[in-house]
Amino acid sequence: MALGAYHGLLFYRKSYKGLVIPGYQKTNILKAFGRIAILLLIAATWVLLIVLIPFKVGLTWLILFKILIPCYLLGFTVFAWVHYFNDRCGFINPIAYVHNDYTKTVVNPASAPDGAVLEL
Repeated sequence: MALGAYHGLLFYRKSYKGLVIPGYQKTNILKAFGRIAILLLIAATWVLLIVLIPFKVGLTWLILFKILIPCYLLGFTVFAWVHYFNDRCGFINPIAYVHNDYTKTVVNPASAPDGAVLEL
């Protein structure tokens, strides 16, 4: 899972152009539970692969499909795609995109407050 998480972080940093957004999780409790629900839904897809593969297959296939591939994909999707889905569902603090000290960049213009400037 560590290799998948590392590749997920690299993918995230490349797709968001190194954007670091402090305070993007400072929202109300319902949005926090929404972020957790999205994380669990994404993780459940790969955990189901672990559960659904029977133990009657050969050892090589067992290691490959019950351990290596699901753990890699779980780490990759959690670190690469969770922020994207949270942003699209509106579970991220839109003020954090505008008022941060690092970039002043709005990633998703739809989630930005009125009057925010999109810098490319």
